[in-house]
Amino acid sequence: MTSTTERYYAILPAAGRSQRMGTHKLLLPWQRQTVIDHVLDAWQASCVNKVVIVCRKDDHELAATIKRHPVDLVQPETAPIDMKASVLCGLHSLIDSQNPQPTDRCFVAPSDLPTLQTQVIDAVAAAATDPAHVVVPRFAGKSSHPVLFPISVMYQIIKIPPDRGLNHLVDSVEKVFVDLPGEQACPDIDTPQEYRALRDQH
Repeated sequence: MTSTTERYYAILPAAGRSQRMGTHKLLLPWQRQTVIDHVLDAWQASCVNKVVIVCRKDDHELAATIKRHPVDLVQPETAPIDMKASVLCGLHSLIDSQNPQPTDRCFVAPSDLPTLQTQVIDAVAAAATDPAHVVVPRFAGKSSHPVLFPISVMYQIIKIPPDRGLNHLVDSVEKVFVDLPGEQACPDIDTPQEYRALRDQH
């Protein structure tokens, strides 16, 4: 945990239905635990002060797994329709429970990043030197997750047009890139083929 006056948060959308995977991808095995266990362990070991994860109210097995971790679980009455809606639910919870200050920052990243490393999270946080800039990691030159937002930029999510996603916000603000080794990349998994390929690599 960071001991400075600047605080770091993370909002993790986990309300999808894994339709392309054909099974609950966050509960798939990963290194003697599940994908979501690994992901939450990586966040908890990082500089992040508070993790908020959003899942559907009817996703009982995932909720039970998440509750084994010291994170804030948000389960809205109506299932979020997309990642943007999930992030908004998480942001409202964060505002209510943490009262973020203007110097604070917030990561946003999918929950299905089975190769996520704490070192990557901390490296992105360390690159946040300008209070107005979004920080985007690049692995071998390719932009990816997790993205770190100033809290003031997070509040602009509500202004994103209905037909646009979070990338619209990232594209419309000032940002800096932190270049990291390609082997530290943490892609998400949407299909059985992607999952098997990552599992075989690791």
